[in-house]
Amino acid sequence: MSTSGPRYEPRYSEEFNKKKDSKALRPHQDNLRRTCERLLINPYGAAGSHRLKYDSAGLRAATVFGSLRVIFKVCEECRKLGDGDLNALDCCESASTSDLTITFLDILDYH
Repeated sequence: MSTSGPRYEPRYSEEFNKKKDSKALRPHQDNLRRTCERLLINPYGAAGSHRLKYDSAGLRAATVFGSLRVIFKVCEECRKLGDGDLNALDCCESASTSDLTITFLDILDYH
C-alpha cells in the first residue's frame, strides 16, 4: 500500500454512521476502520474497490470482511468522469468541496 499520494478527506453519511455504530457490526469495527483508512489513501485500489453499475452507477464498493461492503463516492472521480447526475451528492457539485473528498455512504452485507 503506497502512502506517497495525497490523503483524501472523509465525509460520512448519517446512514453510514448509524450502521457503523450498530450492535450488528461491532465484531467488524476494526476491519471497517482499517478499510476506510486504506480507502482514504487509495480509493481506487484498496480493499477491492470497484465501480458499481445500474441503480448504483457513480458509486464504488470495497470489501470490509467477507461479504460486508462499504459503499462510497469519490468527488474527484465524479467530476472527472461526469458522474454528477448518477447518485449525485451535494459535495460533488460544490466548488468548495475538494476533489480529494470521499463520502462513505453505506455498509451492506451481500449474501
